[in-house]
Amino acid sequence: MKRDNDRQTAIILSIVGIVPVIWLALLIAPSISGGLPEIAANLATLFDNPFSIKLCEDSLKTVLILLLCYGMGIGIYFSTRKNYRRREEHGSAKWGNVRAIDKKYRQKPLSENKLMTQNVCIGLNAKKHRRNLNTLVCGGSGAGKTRFYAKPNIMNAARNSYVILDPKGEILRDTGHLLEKKGYEVRVLDLISMEKSHCYNPFVYLQNDNDVQKLVTNLFKSTTPKGSQSNDPFWDTAASMLLLALVFYLHYEAPPEEQNFAMVMEMLRAGAIEDEDDPSPSPLDNLFSDLMIDNPDHIALKYYHSYHSGSSKTLKSIQITLAARLEKFNLESLAALTSADELDLQSLGEKKVALFALIPDNDSSFNFLVSILYTQLFQQLFYAADGRFFKLYMYTALVVLFGAAVAMFGGGSDSNSYTPVSAEVEAYEPIIQKYAKEYGIPEYVELIKAVMMQESGGRGLDPMQAAEGSFNTRYPHEPNGIKDPEYSIQCGVQELKAALTSAEVESPIDMEHIKLALQGYNFGNGYISWAKTNYGGYSYANAVEFSTQQAQRLGWDSYGDTQYPAHVLRYYPYGRAFTAGGNQAIVEVALTQLGNQGGQPYWSWYGFNSRVEWCACFVSWCADQCGYIESGLVPKFAGCVDGANWFKSNGKWQDRTYEPKVGDIIFFDWEGDGTTDHVGIVEKCENGTVYTVEGNSGDACKQRQYAVGSSNIYGYGISAY
Repeated sequence: MKRDNDRQTAIILSIVGIVPVIWLALLIAPSISGGLPEIAANLATLFDNPFSIKLCEDSLKTVLILLLCYGMGIGIYFSTRKNYRRREEHGSAKWGNVRAIDKKYRQKPLSENKLMTQNVCIGLNAKKHRRNLNTLVCGGSGAGKTRFYAKPNIMNAARNSYVILDPKGEILRDTGHLLEKKGYEVRVLDLISMEKSHCYNPFVYLQNDNDVQKLVTNLFKSTTPKGSQSNDPFWDTAASMLLLALVFYLHYEAPPEEQNFAMVMEMLRAGAIEDEDDPSPSPLDNLFSDLMIDNPDHIALKYYHSYHSGSSKTLKSIQITLAARLEKFNLESLAALTSADELDLQSLGEKKVALFALIPDNDSSFNFLVSILYTQLFQQLFYAADGRFFKLYMYTALVVLFGAAVAMFGGGSDSNSYTPVSAEVEAYEPIIQKYAKEYGIPEYVELIKAVMMQESGGRGLDPMQAAEGSFNTRYPHEPNGIKDPEYSIQCGVQELKAALTSAEVESPIDMEHIKLALQGYNFGNGYISWAKTNYGGYSYANAVEFSTQQAQRLGWDSYGDTQYPAHVLRYYPYGRAFTAGGNQAIVEVALTQLGNQGGQPYWSWYGFNSRVEWCACFVSWCADQCGYIESGLVPKFAGCVDGANWFKSNGKWQDRTYEPKVGDIIFFDWEGDGTTDHVGIVEKCENGTVYTVEGNSGDACKQRQYAVGSSNIYGYGISAY
């Protein structure tokens, strides 16, 4: 740098300056005894003969005095010299040299480095180069992030610990055997094939009360639908208190083999309230009563008493809320996987371990478990470092691929998301709460807001559109007849309460009955009794039937909104979370349409004025009922080729040899010409047979079945529902 060159020049000149100082000292030495007057008088004569130097007894003394003065001056100069970077006002950047950079950061041997490029490494001992080792690798699909960065670094491992988030298991397949040959213990949390996975039990890593709190908080956060936000968090808060009580009880009172989520589910079932009017205690109540006798200050009791302070109806709703959060643990595969622990997270950072977390790239149902794993992993590493003066025994690297991180921590499309209500609706919340409490349904504030959002978006003088209802006794019974927003809310809350009561809704997450109540709110309560009598409850098909009957009876072109429940529930925080979410939702919708002839309402919903070949319209319509089109999980398509091309271009395509999962979209090629000409929905796949639900199969909705890999199958569109 120029700054360094200037400093070198100044030093050289300072050294050279010693010569004239000595010359001057020798020149004036003969006059030094006479002091300054004699030196001044002889100075002109001395400079007339500058090289006429005469040594005398004062010569050495004079030289030393002047050198001392000169040295002091030079010292002052360098101590006060400003840090100028002259001629660098526009910057001093220059092209780097690969070898110079590599030499600066590389350490020996090669295995003690992180491979940045083919020619540049950075040592794992950050104290030597004072750089952290966090690395973000950016690139599009197929750019080589995994192949040219992640895999080489893993294969270069020698004495490190690795934690690798591995969608589809590609990295494990390509590097696992090599790591074992290098002496690594390879452990796998496999959420793709759980029966092949090492077991992981979060309870094993609970060392104190704070760890229990973190586990429950993380579980609720990672199972909360993306975008969900509620101004009344009562149900989640109460459910978390119940879960804390159960986990604390198991942590402190149960033997190790019973400390798992399967036992949590057993305890939750033991606390079920069968009869709201029967106050007799449940087995779970008895369990905590015994604990009260043995240890009245037990922390589990504090949370259980906080949960248990409500009415039987409220407690039942809280239990349902918690059961919905934990419903995945009802699966045998997940219960078995979390019943014991083989991951031994404490050993990471202490010995050579490679932990792989395998997650499917088309299904996020179990990603919450990986989120819990990472939280507990970090905590275990902190504990280990605290015990070794804030330093791990060996470097521990986390390899997280971006797509997997999005799937695990949130982002992208999510069928469980909902659309928040408008600011206009939110402004009415105090009034909504007032009348919800007055009429005995305070727990349904969010549902009332969702209804208002669908009816008016919170705008106008009749935001609940309650003028035509039976509770309006002040204003004309005509659309927008009410001219007082508060009165509209008062009437609307009463209408909704009547519908909820008639539909026998048990809680804010009793979605089966809430749909019936909502359709009754739109059609009138007569629909509720009709649907219960003729069909046992709500379905879209019977809503269409009732609408058609009423329109014909009244001589109208149409009657009500046949998709009213779906329209309201998109604004309801629980509307997607508990309506048969996941891959099964689209199948359940499709199964309700079996027997439909002619493809109505599918092709008219799509926008056609007359009948078309409607298999693709049927699939799109079913996807729309689940919110998948709005969420970007499934396209809206009327042509099979367009649908297949969408899945292909979005990297969500599998060929005919793939064994499909519930809810996959199946495309057919009847002509064998390499072009798809029919589409349906996979109901299930068992014993080498694919079972489907298809529209326009003989101009009707029917169930079909095919052998896996059949030549009639063109391929599959897959989505992370």
